[in-house]
Amino acid sequence: MNAVKEEAKPRWIFLVILACVLYFTSYLTRLDFNAVLADIVDNGVLSKSQAGIVSTALFFAYGVGQLLSGVMGDKFAPDKLILSGLLLTVLSNILLPLFGNVAAMTAVWTVNGFAQALFWPPLVKILVCYLPGKKFNFACFLVTAASQAATIIIYLIVPAVILTLDWKSVFFIAAGFAAAVAVLWLFGFGYVKRNYTVNDTSGRSTPEKQAVKIFPVLIGCGIVGILIAIATQGFLKDGITTWTPTYISEVFHMEAALSIMLNVALPIFSIVSIYVISLLFNKFFRNEVAVSGTCFTIASALTLILYFFPDDSAALSLIVSALTVSLMHAINLLLISYVPSRFSSIGKVSTVSGITNAATYVGSTLSSYLFAIIAERAGWNVTVLCWVFISLAGAAACFITAKKWARFIKERPR
Repeated sequence: MNAVKEEAKPRWIFLVILACVLYFTSYLTRLDFNAVLADIVDNGVLSKSQAGIVSTALFFAYGVGQLLSGVMGDKFAPDKLILSGLLLTVLSNILLPLFGNVAAMTAVWTVNGFAQALFWPPLVKILVCYLPGKKFNFACFLVTAASQAATIIIYLIVPAVILTLDWKSVFFIAAGFAAAVAVLWLFGFGYVKRNYTVNDTSGRSTPEKQAVKIFPVLIGCGIVGILIAIATQGFLKDGITTWTPTYISEVFHMEAALSIMLNVALPIFSIVSIYVISLLFNKFFRNEVAVSGTCFTIASALTLILYFFPDDSAALSLIVSALTVSLMHAINLLLISYVPSRFSSIGKVSTVSGITNAATYVGSTLSSYLFAIIAERAGWNVTVLCWVFISLAGAAACFITAKKWARFIKERPR
């Protein structure tokens, strides 16, 4: 028995490391454009509005692609979908710096958006298939932390690459790294398939599971409330992340360089937050929706502090913003990573993962534009008040849905 346990441990670690490297690469090859955007504009390659079009193209393609990727992940081999995504993102990162016009760059980055969408739903399916409950939860935390680590690294390394080489080199380096990871994935997951045992309660698709009608199950578990909560956290997570540097700069008249520091500080707060929530959830809780409602409630209280003390302290504003964003990342972990695994008994893990991940980008897409309009026309204090009400809306959606979700997970334990 001890020999079996000792043998299983390194295998489990290998799969999780492979998943972390994959998702780290996803963020590296997705965020590199935003990281060099200022330099692209400064060099006259694109105007600000044109660069915004390219960035939005990836965002839109990624959100739509999640739905397609989710369905395909339950019908086709998920590891092959991931490999296809890696190869497409390598090609996209090689081609983008070779073009100098907005149309071509938008087309290439749209392809990259679809390539990026091929990672998350199939990856969740794979982790559910090979890892039991608590190990799956911890693996999701590590994979999410890897994406935050990629965010930190890209904003630290990119300025050095631009100074020593140029902005184009950032894409070539990212493409080279992704190509190496594609080879690692091809052989590494081949090892997994040969040596790992699939869980009896895994998300493997069978003819019986394929025959299950997914929409009645989704309605019965309270998916509408969950999707509202997911869109809400996406609204706050990306909206606050995008506009906090501008808020700090305008309210406290600080240097714009603070935005770079924030890009590094926010993911650090998020890693700590998702670790704490993951630890508490695995030890004390079982209802992802109820815990998310608690996180939204805390976020409401935090943003209310910001509303009543709008210009008292830059440090207070920064800490409140960082804590609020980190809570949204924790909700993201619970609702986008943990919730889909509950559908393993009907073989729809990838499909639900695609639906939930697409929902977050509905909120994310709307947030950047709407918060800008509100801030311009009504000021930052009204914008912060909107954050308070949005947090309360997310809490309400969760608490209204929590009982229905509790019944669902009791009937279908993971």
